[in-house]
Amino acid sequence: MVTAFVTVTGKDNASVPGLGRANFQVLEDDVEQKIEAFSVEGGPITVGFIVGGDPSEFRDIAPAFLKATPWDDEYFLIVDTGRPPGGTVIQPFTTDIQKVPKNFQIGGITPDSIYVGLDYLKEAANRRKLLLLFGGSLNADPDFPTPTGLDPNYVVRMATKEGVQVYSILTNNNGGTTFDDAGTSDIAPLTGGRSYTTFSSSFTLESIAQEISRNLGVQYFIGYHTTNEAKDGKWRRIKVNVNSAPETAGTLKVWTRSGYYAEKQKKPKG
Repeated sequence: MVTAFVTVTGKDNASVPGLGRANFQVLEDDVEQKIEAFSVEGGPITVGFIVGGDPSEFRDIAPAFLKATPWDDEYFLIVDTGRPPGGTVIQPFTTDIQKVPKNFQIGGITPDSIYVGLDYLKEAANRRKLLLLFGGSLNADPDFPTPTGLDPNYVVRMATKEGVQVYSILTNNNGGTTFDDAGTSDIAPLTGGRSYTTFSSSFTLESIAQEISRNLGVQYFIGYHTTNEAKDGKWRRIKVNVNSAPETAGTLKVWTRSGYYAEKQKKPKG
């Protein structure tokens, strides 16, 4: 079964509650699919923070996100300095906001650290899981790309398979180009998350963190068996539409993971 979390927002970028299975239409490569599993998800979230920015900027993001939900979200924190590749979990799973680190060595975001985060999320206590990436890659010079052992496409495959949503926040202080030479922010929309580029003011960063929390207040979980039975390993595009939503919800925005990789036909042994 192909599964996905669907985010629907309306006024003030808040999630829209009260929708049912009949409100949703799912398309795979423009072919409508029959929704066979459906549930409303509004419980706690497990979030992994992968930090590639200044600790003084980040310390406002995590508490703002965690305080914006009515439940006790579980979280952990990874910093990747390149030694070892993929980084180190400097704060294991906890629900205690007071344990958000105030100081740590500045690292970066790489496909390797996202992979470590995805692997760590396998032990999450909650069904809804996400990664929030803050900051750029280890080396922000486009002429010297960050060395990485993993292909970003492989990381996308893993994230979509595990049903993890990725959100990315890049900061830019001087109006110039913000370099993301590892391509990590591109992963976010493919997994059903979003990418933000903003100034590094405390107010702005807190506002984005709170917006992400409002987006996730209520989500919808859908599942279907694809009508395309080919085991070709190719990327299948997913699109979800919402019909007949309450007018009071305002203009709706709907997003989910962009797609998934189909299974590959296994070669016979011998």
